[in-house]
Amino acid sequence: SIWKLDRLQVLSLGTDWTIRLWDGMLTDDWLESDMQDHDVEYCSFNEITTTVLTWNAGAATPGTLRYGQHDENFFREFFRAQSPPPDIFVFGFQELVDLEDKSLTAKKMTQSLFKSGKKKDKDKEERMSHQYRAWKDYLARCLDETLSSHQQYQLLHTANLIGLFTCIFVKDSIRGRIQGLESAQKKLGMGGFHGNKGALIVRFMLDNSSLCFLNCHLAAGQRNTTHRNHDVAAIMESAPLKSSSSYSSATMGPDAFVGGGARSEIAVEN
Repeated sequence: SIWKLDRLQVLSLGTDWTIRLWDGMLTDDWLESDMQDHDVEYCSFNEITTTVLTWNAGAATPGTLRYGQHDENFFREFFRAQSPPPDIFVFGFQELVDLEDKSLTAKKMTQSLFKSGKKKDKDKEERMSHQYRAWKDYLARCLDETLSSHQQYQLLHTANLIGLFTCIFVKDSIRGRIQGLESAQKKLGMGGFHGNKGALIVRFMLDNSSLCFLNCHLAAGQRNTTHRNHDVAAIMESAPLKSSSSYSSATMGPDAFVGGGARSEIAVEN
């Protein structure tokens, strides 16, 4: 490769069993590092604030919150407490459907692969979809009622995976600066075939910065610590997102090592 291409090519085999070709001299990395050392000379910076709320809801619906005054006022008080309001709200829910329901047990899920009726599956999916929509609408309504006088927010993204639900709102003022939004699922239940355990992943570019949010639901209990750690490693080492040219400079070659990978991994360094 040195003789033919005037470059030192290096092959690597990753934990994902994919062979990749890299520039062994790290030319693009050197250039990228030098640019970052002088970025204040040609870049402008501003801070972005994000508020993240995660909740294992135990199959609760917005309607059930009204039965207790504390629960009913929780989200409105939560929004009012944000002073000043953040640029981004990220909500990560777990167990928005009843995972103890016998229709969702491992045995039933296994049986459904072979003889579940289409009508029954469709009804179940419609009930789950209604649950997700109800929470999305409720959060949007609470935002509008409590913060509309300060700042308008837009719904940027929603995603769901058998009880997992991610909902992201952003200020109107930054929506036009967001691009390259990508999302993916990582199923971990039943050996990776079912989504009762797993993760929802969303990544997007805000100006030239990459933001990535994970919503996870893993095995419960102190005895499953090792199991959870293995699942976290599986999530972080996976490459569920499509590689996007928006994450790298157009001048970089296909064998550049900038950021440490092909830009399809969850962890991206800019």
